[in-house]
Amino acid sequence: MSQIFIYIFIMIVAIYLGKKKFLEVFLKNKISNLQNILIFILLFLMGIILGKNKSVIYSISTIGIQAIFMSIMIIVFSVLAVKISNILYEKISNNKKKEIK
Repeated sequence: MSQIFIYIFIMIVAIYLGKKKFLEVFLKNKISNLQNILIFILLFLMGIILGKNKSVIYSISTIGIQAIFMSIMIIVFSVLAVKISNILYEKISNNKKKEIK
């Protein structure tokens, strides 16, 4: 439970530093590379943890089918949500343009 407070504290400090544009020049070009490296490390460590768990290895086919189904549904509904929001945004912006004229 105390780890959650540490995560929240780190996030608040990062938001504050980002808002004050602290280290902006230094991190501007390096942030995407840093994010990629950290994601690769995270995925590698997650793979090690999953590889150690025998029950996950034995049920990989069931987990795989569920993961594929969930991934497809997330993609489909995300695309639909973006399409709907774009349509609504265009309608709202067109109405505002008509009001201005």
